[in-house]
Amino acid sequence: MPAIDILKLAPSKSKSEAEMNLAFIASGDLRNVMETVNGLPQDFAGTLKVVMNDRDVYVTLRNIIMLEILARTPNKRRAADIVLHLWYSAFLPDEYDVEITAIGMDLATATGALHVELGSNAALDADISDELRALCSLLLVFSRGYGADHAMQELTRVRFNSDRVDFRHRQWLRCEPSHRLALLEYTKYGLVLPFGAHKAHFKNPNRFLFSPNGVWLQSDGVNPLDSWDIEEVVASGMAHGATRDDLYGCLYYHVAGQLQKFASRLARMRISFNITNLDALELAKSMWRNDLADIGIPAKIRFDRIDVSNLFDEDYLGVARVLDAWGGFIRRGTGGGVIVGHMINWIGREPSARTTDVNDRLFEKLLRRLPLPKMRKNPSVDEIRVLQGMLVAMAHGVATAQDHSKAFEVHLSKQRISHALLRAELKRRAVHEIVPHRLCAPLSAAPAALPDLENDEAWYLRVHVASPMWTERYLEIVPT
Repeated sequence: MPAIDILKLAPSKSKSEAEMNLAFIASGDLRNVMETVNGLPQDFAGTLKVVMNDRDVYVTLRNIIMLEILARTPNKRRAADIVLHLWYSAFLPDEYDVEITAIGMDLATATGALHVELGSNAALDADISDELRALCSLLLVFSRGYGADHAMQELTRVRFNSDRVDFRHRQWLRCEPSHRLALLEYTKYGLVLPFGAHKAHFKNPNRFLFSPNGVWLQSDGVNPLDSWDIEEVVASGMAHGATRDDLYGCLYYHVAGQLQKFASRLARMRISFNITNLDALELAKSMWRNDLADIGIPAKIRFDRIDVSNLFDEDYLGVARVLDAWGGFIRRGTGGGVIVGHMINWIGREPSARTTDVNDRLFEKLLRRLPLPKMRKNPSVDEIRVLQGMLVAMAHGVATAQDHSKAFEVHLSKQRISHALLRAELKRRAVHEIVPHRLCAPLSAAPAALPDLENDEAWYLRVHVASPMWTERYLEIVPT
C-alpha cells in the first residue's frame, strides 16, 4: 500500500506546543512514519512521540539502524543514500556495508534497553530482546560465510522461479516497453538506482534482506514501487532530471528526497521514537501492565493516531480483536484521536463481492484504454492467444469501475464490527479526513465513490505499472 500521512495536521494546529502521540502497531517499514513526519507544517512547534512496533525482528532491526544512520551521519544526502539501499537494494557498496556493520555491532553487543540521541531534541528508545541482539550478531558475523555470487544466485532463484513466470508476464504485459525493461533490471539485479548508473561497486549482500545462511527473505512479488504514490514518484524523478521511462531512477530520487527531508526534521524537531518488537495484542497487554514505562511508553499514554495497518483483516487479527485491544488507548475529548487501518484480503472472504455491479460508463472507458492489438478479420490462433493473454492481464483493472461498498459493509457486519465499536465506545467516520475509503477516491467522498482516474497518464501509472488489487478499503474510527 502507498505511504500515507496518518496525522494530516491542520495548519491552525501547527504552532501548538502540545504533544502529539502516534502509534504504528504493525509498522512494517518507515514509510508511513516518514510520510507523516514530512507532512508536518514547516513551523510545527509541538512535540511528536512515535511508538513503532512490528513483530518481525528483521523489520525492527532495519528500522532502528536506519534511524541511527539518518541521525548520526552528518552529510544528510549521504545518509539518505545509505538508508535507501539498506531499505531496498539487495547489494551494498563496501563503505556503506562498513558503516551499517558498525552501527549493527553496537546494537548487538550492548546490554539492556537501547537509548540513542538522534538530535538535540530527538531520541530513540527501544526494548531490545536477546533474540533481536542474537539475530543482529548472526547477520553481521555468521552471514560473512556467503558472498555476492551466492546472493545473486539466491535472488535469481526466488525472482525467476519458473512457477511464477506467468504471474510476472501478466504484470509486465500491461506496461510500456521501457517500463518492462526497468522492471526486468530491478528484478534481475535488486538495486534501486537510476538506469545506467554505475553498479559494479554494489558487491556486498545486504545482510538485512537475507537470512544468516543466505536465504532471500522477500517474496518474488515485493516491489518498492508499490510502497509510494506512483505519480509522485515519477514527478519527483523528472524534477531531478530522470525520464519517465526510468521507473527506479524516479523512485531513487523520490525516496532519497523524502529521506533527506526526514533526516533534517530529526535534527531540529522535538521527536522521540519508542520501538518494540512484539505481537500487536501482546504490545497492548504490556502497555496496560506498564511493562514498557522504562522506554517511554507508560500505561497512561493515549494516542492521537493509531495506525493498525492491515491488522483489521481476518487473516491477521480482525476488527473486533484490534478494537478490543487498542480502543482504550485512543485520546478522547475535543480533537480526539483516530484509529486508521485498511483491509486487503476481505474480498476473497465475501461472496457478495463477486456479484458487484460495474459502472457501465467507466467500464466503457476502461475498454478504450486497454492497449489491445488490432485484429485481422480472420485472426490466427497465435493472435487470438495474444489477445486472450492481454485480456487476462488487464482484467484486474475492472475493479476500478466496481463499487464494493455494499459488499464491504456485509463483510464488516459478519465481523460484528458494531458490537466491537459499542464495547470500545467508538464509531466509524462516514466522511474520512485522513485517507479515502479506497485508493484514489476523493478524500471526503462517500464510501461508494470510485477511484478518480480520469487522466490517461494517471490510469496507466496507477493501474498498469502499480499493482494494487483496487478492492482495498480503509477505515477511520474515532471516539463516540
